[in-house]
Amino acid sequence: MRTLKIKYLEDNRNISEKIMHGFVPHDELKCSALTQCGMFMNSLLYENILDAIDLETGEMISVRELCGAPPLPKPIKTILQRQDRPKGKRRSGQQKVSKSTRQEDSNLFYHKYRNDLIFNHFRNKLIDLFDGRCYACDHPYGLQMDHHVPFAKGGRKEPGNIVMLCYKCNAKKLDYLPEEFYSSSELIYLQSLLNKEHEILSFDFDEERWGNDRIAYLQDIGISPILLDEVKTNDYHEWNILVKPERNISITISVDTSQLLHRNL
Repeated sequence: MRTLKIKYLEDNRNISEKIMHGFVPHDELKCSALTQCGMFMNSLLYENILDAIDLETGEMISVRELCGAPPLPKPIKTILQRQDRPKGKRRSGQQKVSKSTRQEDSNLFYHKYRNDLIFNHFRNKLIDLFDGRCYACDHPYGLQMDHHVPFAKGGRKEPGNIVMLCYKCNAKKLDYLPEEFYSSSELIYLQSLLNKEHEILSFDFDEERWGNDRIAYLQDIGISPILLDEVKTNDYHEWNILVKPERNISITISVDTSQLLHRNL
């Protein structure tokens, strides 16, 4: 578990220095960590962390990377013809009954990754594909995975049918078909992103490799070594990984020398 010396911009615009450890991620905006005395958790905004230095190694550390935070939003580079969004449709009684089925759909998608840390890694790759912004309004925060073709219309949460929307646009989208919600130019560009999801989200959990060496397996997946070191050593981290200890096998042989002496006599 790393102990960091953090230079932080306070709400009053003063700059303070904090010695902190036990970092815990919250969302794309903030994390929390224990103070030097180890008694209180302090909330930290990523954007207010001016720098963070590992007290043991002296290296500069990205707290965002340490916490597995989503990638920063990229500049808005695609100019699309926007249209007014329709208001959210109320779901029918039959659709409300299918709430448990909707949850099963989400569970099936999540279960593919089997682990919160792995799921977060691939979710961050998906967010990066959408430049860290809501596809409908370019807002960078509160992003959710929306069914491109609505669940009620046969769509499932799977590669090729996931669009990153902020919670407000997701609430508006509900069960509208894509052509009802997006302009024609938005749909053309969006399809190019959806086509890339199959490669980005391709993953099959390897139970044997997970059982043999979790850290090596996670490194091969592409998870940051800084994040891996933290989840391995920080018991406060929500993705803490219990690394199986090496098994030492010892054999003790005892010999009854009295019996040997008796036989020799």
